[in-house]
Amino acid sequence: MTTFQVAAPEKFDFCKPETWTKWIQRFDRFRSALGLEEKAGATQVNSLIYTMGPEADDIFASFDLSEENRKKYAKVKEQFDKYFIVRRNVIFERAKFNKRKQDDDEGVESFVTSLYTLTEHCGYNDLRQEMIRDRIVVGIKDSNLSLKMQLDSELTLKKATDMARQSETVKKQQAIMRCDNPNSNVDAVKSKFNKTKFVKKQKQPFHSKQKGCQRCGNRQFHPREKCQAKGAKCYKCSNIGHFAKSCRTGKTVESVNVYSDSEGFLGTINTVGDRPWTTKLFIHKKEIDFKIDTGADVTVISDSDLKGINNTELLKANKRLSGPGNTNLNVVGKFQCMLETKDKFSVQDIYVVKGLSKPLLGRPAIQALGIIDKVNVSSVNASSEANNYYRGKYPKIFNGLGKTKWTYTIALGPDAKPFALSTPRRVPLPLMDKVKTELTRMEKLGVISKVDEPTEWCAGMVVVPKSNGDVRICIDFTKLNESVKRENYPLPAVEESLSKLANARMFTKLDANSSF
Repeated sequence: MTTFQVAAPEKFDFCKPETWTKWIQRFDRFRSALGLEEKAGATQVNSLIYTMGPEADDIFASFDLSEENRKKYAKVKEQFDKYFIVRRNVIFERAKFNKRKQDDDEGVESFVTSLYTLTEHCGYNDLRQEMIRDRIVVGIKDSNLSLKMQLDSELTLKKATDMARQSETVKKQQAIMRCDNPNSNVDAVKSKFNKTKFVKKQKQPFHSKQKGCQRCGNRQFHPREKCQAKGAKCYKCSNIGHFAKSCRTGKTVESVNVYSDSEGFLGTINTVGDRPWTTKLFIHKKEIDFKIDTGADVTVISDSDLKGINNTELLKANKRLSGPGNTNLNVVGKFQCMLETKDKFSVQDIYVVKGLSKPLLGRPAIQALGIIDKVNVSSVNASSEANNYYRGKYPKIFNGLGKTKWTYTIALGPDAKPFALSTPRRVPLPLMDKVKTELTRMEKLGVISKVDEPTEWCAGMVVVPKSNGDVRICIDFTKLNESVKRENYPLPAVEESLSKLANARMFTKLDANSSF
């Protein structure tokens, strides 16, 4: 008579404590199948610790259990549960669930099972089935099936699951019936007379090959007559019918990287709407319009600019130049010449690059010619003096918290029902100290005050992290806003505001540090 051997579970991975729940469930099944439940408690405990691995002995020794409880499987298991199962972050668990989508090579069964597992610790309770249903509709990779589910007003979790399973099964059956292979391409068909009949591939429409509009850059394709760039002038090639960002003319070099024994950089930064800084210099009595580049280590011109310069002997360049994306540039050579302004001159090495769209004036030439002066920012005290001046002239504005001169009262409607939050919102533990510090600061400023007596209204606090590492304390006044009488302040029309700004010379921009 053959006997059935039950294999023990694999050893527990102590580096992944989050897998403890699944592992202990598998061990309980092993314990039941092997009949360990009927044996002594000490035998069950020893079997558990031995199956877990050597590290389990050290953890078991740290448990504060009596000698009697150390021989009880239920007590030992409870201690291990407390050790491995930490308090779960509901926000993190829900974020993982909401980001879950079906992978390309993942089946429907595996996708639905993972959704059930992810919602185990999300705290959805009665809404669990609806949340899983919605995640199936949004996360399934078949867009047509997702649209069909959205159009069903009576869609349930069971119905959505059945539709997904049925769709997957039909697709597999169709592939078998039609012998479809998505990776096979038919190039020719041979007849029984050994004559080859070539299959002509259908030419796809132009817009099906394009990811978007090639004229305005919009991701969604649209006809030419409806394009926003129709009649627009390109600032790169000056042609009509497309924007500069979608210009497909020959790409020009706007920046150059310089590599040599002493590393350097040559490049320009273009800003939309700002005209670049340029200056006109003379090379052998020829005037050339240079673009000022303070970050450049050398000065470069194009091969077309070299044609008009007489008495120039090119030398071999000792530096390798590369453009955007580290692409090597065609360096024709270099020559040494005198750069002249109206009152200054300087001898510099000029590099010649084929295809350069604009001559670039490097930092050494800029400093030698005195085109731009370097200003030590630490020596400029104008802003600090102005700051101290206004602080001394208006001390009330810069001290303490700004307040209105009147007391504002929130008016409630006649049918207002007080609302008090019974359970406060959870504050993440890493932000707890920062929240306490901010609450203390606001209390000292008089923004908030402690309430130690019964109150009809109580709203929830919401903590929002700032980009600088601090926290912003917000209050959820949703229930209160439903009962507040609205004060309407209609905004004036744009034309009215612009008419009032006519002939204005000074404009002021104000930004509140904080508001309560």
